Amino acid sequence: MPPISVVLRTEPKADVAGLGAYSHGRIGIWCERFATATTRAVEQAERIAAAIEDLERNWLERLGRPRRDASVRDILSELPARPVIDVAIGRRLTGKSHVAVGNALRQLEQAGILQPLNEKRWGRAWECGELLGLATAFEDLRG
Repeated sequence: MPPISVVLRTEPKADVAGLGAYSHGRIGIWCERFATATTRAVEQAERIAAAIEDLERNWLERLGRPRRDASVRDILSELPARPVIDVAIGRRLTGKSHVAVGNALRQLEQAGILQPLNEKRWGRAWECGELLGLATAFEDLRG
């Protein structure tokens, strides 16, 4: 869920006015402002969740609908919480072997889901640009 502070900062004058009203004992004005911001943050969270679900469905199609017990599915399900990943993190998250996780990460790279952050043979890391782009798009709640 986007922090309520992100929503509040989209209208800084209203935010300052609400805090000013609060400091002068008009608590209801600030409570209304905060409640409105909370509602907007929840609406944004719902939009983000729906967009992530759409991405996950698209990724499964791009991967050719791998088996439910496939390592690539395990990694895929963890990506929304960890859009930057390496083999060590993948192993901790899935409990799969180094080889299985490495193969899954390469599959995700070949499908265009992950992009390498470096070209090292050992210690390579990947990022999911689609998820990072989604997060960036939601940072500006005015758009």
